[in-house]
Amino acid sequence: MHLRLIVVGGMAFGVVAAVAAAVYVPRIEADLTERSLEALSLDFEGAEVRFEGRAATVSLPRVPGRADRTALAEEAVREVWGVSSVEVIPAPPLSPRVPPMLRVTVSAEFAELIGRLPGDVDFDALQGQVARSVGRKDVRVVVDKPTAEGDSPRIEQLLAGLEAAIGRTRNLSLEVTGRRATLRGGVVDRAAREAVLSDVTEALGGLPVKSFLAVRPPDLRPEDAGR
Repeated sequence: MHLRLIVVGGMAFGVVAAVAAAVYVPRIEADLTERSLEALSLDFEGAEVRFEGRAATVSLPRVPGRADRTALAEEAVREVWGVSSVEVIPAPPLSPRVPPMLRVTVSAEFAELIGRLPGDVDFDALQGQVARSVGRKDVRVVVDKPTAEGDSPRIEQLLAGLEAAIGRTRNLSLEVTGRRATLRGGVVDRAAREAVLSDVTEALGGLPVKSFLAVRPPDLRPEDAGR
């Protein structure tokens, strides 16, 4: 009798475990897949991820003209909470694409707008908008239209980001694509760095911002050098 109860109990436990696995494992795999793809989305174009339990397999296309990034992709997924192991396998290379972008650089010597934008864009009007945003009239423009493919950056985002950083950032450079922004320049201290990054991120409407802002205190005036 006891043996029969043990056998029946074991079978019941096995059924419950199987049902739980069938329900929860796909959910866990879906969650890990979503978060891993998010971790790869900015820097690993075309990467795909699949999971067996918590073990990840990353399919990583080679990008022509770029160094092998297998180790970096593996590290990005391994840092996702819940991932137990990562294997990166090569995938067919991506066809070369040049993403649209807009970049404005403002220094004491010059202001420059560089862009790759598809379609018909009124660059004279854009030049005027940038000049007003940065408070400069001498904005030179370097634009290439035919090579751009993909989502275009939003011009109004770029202008809002510039206005959020100008005046507090020396040698300011803000680049915006359809997927992210890159911010460079020098600020007076850490508090200013955090404030500028926060304001630019808000102005860009949630577009991910990769910041290279460096703390560079203002140079001393000659008369203050000995103090």
